[in-house]
Amino acid sequence: MAPRWRSTLPRSPRLVARGASVDPQRFVGAIPFPSVSYDEEAYHPDKWWRGPMWPPVAYFMLEILRKYGYDHEYQEIAGRLYTVMLQDGHFCECFNSQTGAGMGCNQQSWTAALLLHLNKHLQGVPSLLL
Repeated sequence: MAPRWRSTLPRSPRLVARGASVDPQRFVGAIPFPSVSYDEEAYHPDKWWRGPMWPPVAYFMLEILRKYGYDHEYQEIAGRLYTVMLQDGHFCECFNSQTGAGMGCNQQSWTAALLLHLNKHLQGVPSLLL
């Protein structure tokens, strides 16, 4: 069973990382990295685990892009996420993946932590800095 299962794995995680994570029809639409792909029937931009953008998940998706050398995509998507979270101004728990409106509890430490992290990594983009 294991050899058959192994044959279904992608040959290059790098290609899979880029293909799935930067596809505008799946995960990089209006607000990047919804919890469910935009093209899924279950997707809904403001129904908790059916479509909002959650900052901790967005962080891991960004790190995948950075790890595999997609620096341009990382910068572009990170800048968009940074802007959405900063414009909301409440450090919300998650964000509507169509409008960017904050959802859930305010003053979430994970959102503040991601903003600080992105601020550090977007130093070359002056218009996005705090």
